[in-house]
Amino acid sequence: MTFHKLRVIILAMASGESQLTTGDRKRPLYKGMMDIMEKRIRSGQLAPGSRAPSESDLIAEFRVSSTTARRCLDELERLRLVRRVQGKGTFVTSETQLPHHRQIGILYNELFSLAEGVSAHIFRGVSEVLDPAERHAMFLAAGMLRRSANPGMALRELVHGNNLEGVLVMSPLPMSWLRPILEEGIPLASVNFSYQDPRICSSVVDSNDTLHHLLGRLRKAGHRHIVLIRQTFPAEQLEGVALSPWDPSLAADLDLRLETFPYFGPDQTKELVDRSLKHSIRPTAFITIGYEMSLKVRHAIKAANLAIPDDVSLVFVGAPPGPSEIDGQVVPIQAMSVWATKAMLDWSVGRPPHQRINLFKSTPLAGLTLGQTHS
Repeated sequence: MTFHKLRVIILAMASGESQLTTGDRKRPLYKGMMDIMEKRIRSGQLAPGSRAPSESDLIAEFRVSSTTARRCLDELERLRLVRRVQGKGTFVTSETQLPHHRQIGILYNELFSLAEGVSAHIFRGVSEVLDPAERHAMFLAAGMLRRSANPGMALRELVHGNNLEGVLVMSPLPMSWLRPILEEGIPLASVNFSYQDPRICSSVVDSNDTLHHLLGRLRKAGHRHIVLIRQTFPAEQLEGVALSPWDPSLAADLDLRLETFPYFGPDQTKELVDRSLKHSIRPTAFITIGYEMSLKVRHAIKAANLAIPDDVSLVFVGAPPGPSEIDGQVVPIQAMSVWATKAMLDWSVGRPPHQRINLFKSTPLAGLTLGQTHS
C-alpha cells in the first residue's frame, strides 16, 4: 500500500542536455531531479563509488538555480544515495550500502485492527509525513510473528527482506521481539504507548490529565458511581512497555470501579454491563477506553432497556472516526502519528529527535450522553 499521489516525470533529451518537466506543477523541481538521479544510480548508469554530478554539473544539465541543485544533492545524501567527502566531492553510495527501497513498516497487533475507526486518523497522520518524503508504507501483522519460533528474528527478516528504513509500532508488543532490529540501528517509534528502552521514540497521551478532566466533568454533572472499562493485554505482551500508573487520588471522593477484559466482543461487553448494572450500587456512568468499545457499551446499555443519558451516561477516551453522538475526551491520535513518523524518519537519516517521548493532551468533546444525575 502507498500513500503517494500519482506523479508523472518526463525526461526529454535535447542537444545532449536534460529538460525537466513534471506532471504535478506544484511539485518542486528538485524532486523531479531526484527521481532522475535515483534512476541513474539504481540502473547502474552512475556506478557505485563513482563521482556523482556536482552542484555546477546539475545547474548546467537541468538549467536550474544553485539553490535547487543544492537541495537535490542534500536530499540524495539524506536518502543515502550519495555521500559527500570533504575536499574530494560527492560520490555514489557503494553497492553494499545502497538502500533499495524507501519505505517504512507499520506494525499492528492484528491486521483486523485496520478496520477500526481510529485507523483513519493514524493513516492521515502517517501519510502527512510520508507523502512529501516520498516514502511507501508496508503493513506488518504481529499475529504472523507469533507463529514463529523466534518472533524477533522473524521481524528482523521482514525488515531486512523489504529494506525498511524504520518501523512504527501501533500495538504493545514484547521488547524481545523488537530488540534484534533495535540492536542493528533500525529506528523505531510507537504511538499511544511507550517503551522503557530509550532508543524508541514514543508519542503518548497524559493519562492522568485525561482522567482528571473526565472525572471532573462527571463529578460536575453529579456522578459518583462510575465504571471504567479497559482492555488488558497478556503480561508477556507488555514486556518492556512503560506503563503509566493512574493517580488514585483523582477519584478519592468517587466510587470508581475498574473492569477489565482481555477481549471485548459483543457478548463479553453485554455480560460486563449487565453485571455492573446489577451491582448493589448501580453505576450512573461508564467510561470506556477506545471509541469502538463505547459503541459496544452503548448497545449493551440500550439492550438493558436503559436510556442514554437519562438513566446512565457514557463517555469515552479515544478518537472517533467522525462526528460522535457519544461524549468523550478526544485523543489527538493523528497529531501523535505525525510526530512519531517524523521522529522515526529523522532518526533514520542520522538526526536523533530532541525528545524521546512527546506527551500530548486530550481535549473534551461536547457530545449528547453526559447527563445530569443526582445519585
